[in-house]
Amino acid sequence: MAMTLQQRRFHGRVNGALVGLCASVCFVLLALLVDGVSAQVDISADGWSTVEPETDAVMAELEASGVAVQIIGFSHQVRFRERDRAMSTLLRALDARSARVRSEFIRMDADRMRALEFGVERHGTVVLRGNGRRVDLDPSELTSSEGDFIGEGPIRRAIRRLIAPTLPIIQVIQAGPGAFHGVDAIIDDLGYDVERLDSRTIGLDYAGADLLIVFADGPFDEGALQRAVRTQLGVGGSLLFAAEPGSDAWDLVQSLGVTSPPGVVYDAQYVVPYPRQPHLEVLPHGSTVGLAVGQHSPRVSSAGAVTVRTIAGPVWQEVLRTSRMGWLETEPGVVGVPTREEPQSGPFTVAAALTRRDQVNRRDSRAMVVADIDLFEDGFVATTTSNQQFIRNAIRWLTGRSSVSSRHARPRRSVVMSESELRVVQVGLLVPYPLCWLSIGMVIRRLRRRA
Repeated sequence: MAMTLQQRRFHGRVNGALVGLCASVCFVLLALLVDGVSAQVDISADGWSTVEPETDAVMAELEASGVAVQIIGFSHQVRFRERDRAMSTLLRALDARSARVRSEFIRMDADRMRALEFGVERHGTVVLRGNGRRVDLDPSELTSSEGDFIGEGPIRRAIRRLIAPTLPIIQVIQAGPGAFHGVDAIIDDLGYDVERLDSRTIGLDYAGADLLIVFADGPFDEGALQRAVRTQLGVGGSLLFAAEPGSDAWDLVQSLGVTSPPGVVYDAQYVVPYPRQPHLEVLPHGSTVGLAVGQHSPRVSSAGAVTVRTIAGPVWQEVLRTSRMGWLETEPGVVGVPTREEPQSGPFTVAAALTRRDQVNRRDSRAMVVADIDLFEDGFVATTTSNQQFIRNAIRWLTGRSSVSSRHARPRRSVVMSESELRVVQVGLLVPYPLCWLSIGMVIRRLRRRA
């Protein structure tokens, strides 16, 4: 029995609806299948790199040490599935980064015996073993205040403890009201222990450290601070010294042949609209790897000039300086062009570094001076990646470690989505998919009707 035109149209619509329904069901099943598998997408210009540059440096140190490290991550509670995704993704990335790393992710609820074997009772714990030692990372160390997994830094520091149990001792002396928590965070991220000292209570028994950092941005006890600097240089330790231009604190480093004349450096090239923030030229040095003049140069504000004595004394190397169009403004509050009384011939050195051989301890002692405090303060460190990179490189250079990478410090590129974000992506894919089929069907219907 032949079908009428109306029946054929009806059957065609039913067939189209069934095909669309089947395709939608297949897509939903595929989405549910993918949802159970953690995945990462790298959208950076660095290709498949999914870890921070500092982690690459730790992996290189691990390869050089010859130590094999085992990293065991234990799952979180069921409601924290996004943390498990982030943890397992990081462990796989570290495993692929070095043949010395063997990682394992254990689901505690499904494998309690393995957890008891390692003596782990809390969900979200990470255990590292190697070189005959063990480091346990508590979940509180691996989770941010917002509840996100931030385990890359703690795991990196734990690996350093395994391969080098005696890490450099870094001491910080601050004389003034400035905030330098960002520097503390960078030191902590490098895996070093930082000790803060009060410049007023440094006694005669001060023994020095591997690296002494001095921030002189206010009144200080000259006798105590001078004793600390002299002891540090006497034992062959490294020194990072930063002070405002023209400060009396520069007398503390006169023995190294360095001074800072009064005045603030300006340059025809500056960060618009801040004339007190010149674009500094970056000289080749271990502390300037990955930096360049302009956008990728460290930011300073009201910086001064460093004058070094190069004859019959230690040989200094320029690190940061103004261009040839820079000048030293000696009149406070005046911004403009240099006057006749002011030196007009740049460049002016803002930061310099020194390496000298300590004949007593038979090792190289290093020093760096910076005629600016703002470069290290939280306001610039928190907002400027070039300042972070410079401080990180400088600390590594002063502690005798090579700079890690030419890439700027920035977060990991892997995309690990939370449960709610995954739902948004799923809905965003499910809704347009049937609409696409419906649109195609309507176009085909319209073309057939015209035919």
